[in-house]
Amino acid sequence: MKINTPQSRKKLLFLGAISLIVLAGAGVLGGFLAVALTASLNNQPPAPLETVQVLPSTQPVPRATATAHTESTSIRPTSTPMSPPTPTLEPTTFGLSSTPVTDTNATPIVSTTLPVLSFFEGPLLITMSVQGRPLHAYRFGTGPSSRAIIGAIHGGYEWNTTTLISRTMSLLLENPQWVPSNVTLYVIPIMNPDGYAAGTDAVVARMNGNLVDLNRNWDYQWQMTATHGTRPVKAGTAPFSEPETRGIRDFISQKKIEAVIFYHSALGVVFHGANSESSQTYPLTQMLSDATGYPIQESIPGQITTGDAIDYLSEVGVAGTEIELTSHAEVNENEFQRNINGLKAFLLWVPEIVTATVASDVTIGARVWVTYTIQEGDMLSSLALKYSTTVEQLQNINGLSDEDVLYVGGEILVPKSNE
Repeated sequence: MKINTPQSRKKLLFLGAISLIVLAGAGVLGGFLAVALTASLNNQPPAPLETVQVLPSTQPVPRATATAHTESTSIRPTSTPMSPPTPTLEPTTFGLSSTPVTDTNATPIVSTTLPVLSFFEGPLLITMSVQGRPLHAYRFGTGPSSRAIIGAIHGGYEWNTTTLISRTMSLLLENPQWVPSNVTLYVIPIMNPDGYAAGTDAVVARMNGNLVDLNRNWDYQWQMTATHGTRPVKAGTAPFSEPETRGIRDFISQKKIEAVIFYHSALGVVFHGANSESSQTYPLTQMLSDATGYPIQESIPGQITTGDAIDYLSEVGVAGTEIELTSHAEVNENEFQRNINGLKAFLLWVPEIVTATVASDVTIGARVWVTYTIQEGDMLSSLALKYSTTVEQLQNINGLSDEDVLYVGGEILVPKSNE
């Protein structure tokens, strides 16, 4: 017998809606459980809600290769520009999550603030570009010998240096043992984010937001006009007139970086800095030439290369090298492996002349200061109390800042005890 009343129809509609809601909820729950089960079987956690960004809000697209390569570990554009390019930012650029990675083989360290540093840290804000884009660095390792690799000083004109570095960063996270316990590596994928966002040409995308060539703006034989090849380029209004060069200069100084590789394209050679007496630029360049197979070239005929980064760094005691990739196209697997070989050699490299060490006995004011070897558990505050001085004086005498850490086995100067 059928009962067909308004009340019964309402009741049937209500029960039908409830059934649909229950079925939909079961489907969502089932999908979630399927994802969780798959992740469990693969022994991988669910994807993090936040990922680390490398790039500024825009990035250039190489016109000839915009869709030729989509490997997830490299920074690649997601749209094909005509002119000028306006690609979008990929949410994950080289597989980094916001969770630090800890290297259990790292040398124990003692800090005035935190007892242990993680293997990976980033992004670290260095400065802002002319047009307000961030310059970021990423740290790998915790050792006392600091080194750096830097890409895209010439922006989108040398975009492939950033894809090279992006892929390299992924491998460093997968292989933390590549970074020796006595080394810290700082990675700066894009030194010129404004040029990187401007396209891929040599006239605009090579320059920063002020149309200045950032590799002519350093304080080495600087002049207002230099050249790229034989074409005149602006070098700024003064040495370090640009925020990007000032920021990188200060970052290298503050982090006590001893050796730097700048990646360029596309001559397929390596260059050393100008001053071999103040730095180890020659031995570093020779070592990298041997490791990568790129020949050493002394200069570019007809080019006025004043205000060059590695020339300046060699003057102030930092070993610098420029590695020029062989083209402006995507780096192929053979060339990528050559540069991985170079990176590994760079991380293992020991300078022939180590940077200045503290003297055994130094008279400062009315007190004699002697070398002290850092022990596990030492802090500047405890050493200041033990040797009747202040944290500020220990920092000033030893050139330390609040961000510096004390490494077990390292040496600093302390006042001589009267005991």
